[in-house]
Amino acid sequence: MNYKVILSQVFLLLLTKSQFYEALLCNGFNVVGDTCCGSQGYYTSTSTCCLGVIKAGNACCGSQGYYTSTSTCCNGVILPGNACCGSQAYYTSTSTCCLGVIKPGNACCGSQGYYTSTSTCCNGVILPGTACCGSQAYYTSSSACCLGVIKPGNACCGSQGYSTSTSTCCNGVILPGNACCGSQAYYTSTSTCCNGVILPGNACCGTQAYYTSSSACCLGVIRPGNACCGTQGYYTSTSTCCNGVILAGNACCGSQAYYKSTSTCCNGVILAGNACCGSQAYYTSSQVCCNGILKAGSVC
Repeated sequence: MNYKVILSQVFLLLLTKSQFYEALLCNGFNVVGDTCCGSQGYYTSTSTCCLGVIKAGNACCGSQGYYTSTSTCCNGVILPGNACCGSQAYYTSTSTCCLGVIKPGNACCGSQGYYTSTSTCCNGVILPGTACCGSQAYYTSSSACCLGVIKPGNACCGSQGYSTSTSTCCNGVILPGNACCGSQAYYTSTSTCCNGVILPGNACCGTQAYYTSSSACCLGVIRPGNACCGTQGYYTSTSTCCNGVILAGNACCGSQAYYKSTSTCCNGVILAGNACCGSQAYYTSSQVCCNGILKAGSVC
């Protein structure tokens, strides 16, 4: 057996493994770890340094180490939980500390604990609900507190409750709709209010109403289209306005119009392409402009 060969292989193996450990210098000593505890090294992912001694955990309780994911330190004692109530520990996910006593719940009502998901505290009394109306509790999802009285709905109109999903309050009166036009109500999905009058449409052009999906208000006159070119209306999906004239296209090159999907404007001239190289046009998918000269390809 060739011991020299075996020893050399062992040395190479140890040398290879040592590359996986980061060198750390603690008080002049080469140690393993990512931080120092005196002259010793340790990994903060698994240990901590408590009063100069390496302990398992990620926090210290005096000279002891512990993991904050499962325990806490109350008056120098490690206990299961994530919060302290005096010298006792508890988990905040299920309990709370009320006047120094651990109680079930996530909030306190005096010395009592309760869960805010199902109850509320009204004048020191725990009641079912999510809000208080004086000494009474109610659920805001179905009721409202109107002038100190619980009413059905989610909003108030004076002393009355109503649901904003179907009604609105106009001058103190509950009416069907979601907006007011003076003392009248209407639904904004189908109507609008022009100078105090409810009309079909979703926008106003003076005293007239119109739908912006099909018309535009051009200098006070309703025109077909969704944009204006002076006093005329047009659709931007097919036309554009160049120097006050409606033309087919979606961009202007001086007084002419063109479609950007097939052409571009180079020095005031419409040419086929989607980019300019001086006065020439080209498609960037097949050519490139190198110092003012067109070349095939995508790089210069």
